This record gives sequence, structure tokens and C-alpha cells, in this order.
Amino acid sequence: MKKLPVSLALAALFATPLAMAKTVDVVASFTVLADIVKQVGGEHVKVKSLVGPNGDPHTFEPTPQDSQALAKADLVFVSGLGLEGWMDRLVSASGYRGQPVVASTGVTTRSMEEEGKNRYRSSRLEQHAERRYLRDQRDECAGQSRS
Repeated sequence: MKKLPVSLALAALFATPLAMAKTVDVVASFTVLADIVKQVGGEHVKVKSLVGPNGDPHTFEPTPQDSQALAKADLVFVSGLGLEGWMDRLVSASGYRGQPVVASTGVTTRSMEEEGKNRYRSSRLEQHAERRYLRDQRDECAGQSRS
């Protein structure tokens, strides 16, 4: 479902004379989205991811180089749904003339509230994440010691 807006945008771009003339310069907000664009666009796209592989799109702070990349881009992809709170300011500041493609367009979200109460319990989630992290670290250390 999430690939549909990405596929449609790339298909529309490839149908233009611009696509026949050169490789399409694409900027994606983070690596997962950049990967999808690379898979769909193949050799016809050159993709730059703003947030690197170990970065957090929630806390990312754009640099002047990111602004320059957007200014030169033929197409910009974002996830949407509030993931990239910094993107609107960056698009404005960069002078990018297009409209970013929002990959989450058409996605139905779920509410975490039931009867006015938030069902999210951070302590339970944090405990699960902590156990998983410790288990992964244990397995990694065990694998290293066998080498």
C-alpha cells in the first residue's frame, strides 16, 4: 500500500521528457523510503537520503548541504504523518519548487485512545525493548566469542 504513491509519482515523472533526458535526482527523507524509491526507480534515479542509516527522523537536524540537495532535486519523497516535523521548514528554506510526494497518502491510521484514555503504556514497551536489546547483545557477544 505504501509503495503506491511512490510508484505513481515515479511513473508520472518517467513519462515526461525530463526522464528521457537524464537521471532523476531524488531526495528522500530517510533510508527506508530512499530504498523503496531506488527499488522502484532503478537506474533512472539517483537517490539521496537526508537521515542516514543510524539517524532518527524524529530528531534530525538538517544542514545547509541538505537544503542544497533539496534545491537541486527533481523530486522529494517524505513519509508524512508527522515523522519529519522539520521537512516543511527545510522545503521552504531550500527553494525547492515542487510538491513533496507524501508516501503515507491514503494510509488509514489507528488511534491509540479508547474511551478517552491513552492505551499506550511506555513502561511496558520500554521493558520489552530493553529485554530485546539485552537478548540481541547477548547473542552478538556469544557469536563473537565463538569466532
